[in-house]
Amino acid sequence: MVAIRPSGASRSGDKKWLFQCDCGVEFECNGYYARIGKVTSCPQCSRVRVSKASIKHGMSGTPEFSVWTDIQTRCSNANRPEYPGYGGRGIRVCDRWLQSFDNFYADMGPRPSNEHSIDRIDVNGNYEPGNCRWATREQQARNKRSNHYITIDGVTKTMQEWANQAGISASAILLRERSGISGPALLAPSTRGGTITFNGVTDTYAGWSGRTGIKQSTIAMRLNSYGWTIERALTKGASL
Repeated sequence: MVAIRPSGASRSGDKKWLFQCDCGVEFECNGYYARIGKVTSCPQCSRVRVSKASIKHGMSGTPEFSVWTDIQTRCSNANRPEYPGYGGRGIRVCDRWLQSFDNFYADMGPRPSNEHSIDRIDVNGNYEPGNCRWATREQQARNKRSNHYITIDGVTKTMQEWANQAGISASAILLRERSGISGPALLAPSTRGGTITFNGVTDTYAGWSGRTGIKQSTIAMRLNSYGWTIERALTKGASL
């Protein structure tokens, strides 16, 4: 398609342009959508393209076909309620998948089960080969933008995944991270409610509080939240 001239502004504030489709039809479109490849033809040609894909494969009623059409509209139709989280923040469908359902199905394959839906591995990336997979709700929940990712020894996982692995609470990891701790020390086992062994002596928190003159709660905070070594935690006057 070819841009002819500006024709006003869209509700989002982007410039609208008058384009001429390869079929000869003139139509208006958000210039930004055209520039990044979200719109490549007039609405009629787009409908024909979808229709041809449906007829060729006989898959118009399949979940895979529904996903293919849905990811396009959520990325280009500003009237869709999901748009702000997709097209509204720059997510688009790659040209290869826009061209045909053939390409989409060849890259993604059949949906494994009714529990699976399309998921972008990089939640800030586009719908394209290499960044999409069929995933369950649990897998997708772990991949939300709101998840907090932490890298330890070159391995990146969500904070909750690290917590599950280490057998400690995610809040403990967060508190340690906020205090400046990083790396494997973030996953140090919690000793809250147990005993502490130092220099060959094993005693309770209360016992060590009596021995050092440090409040029991302070010792617990140093060990469980700040991730300090036992020696440092039992040193009176130690500070961050």
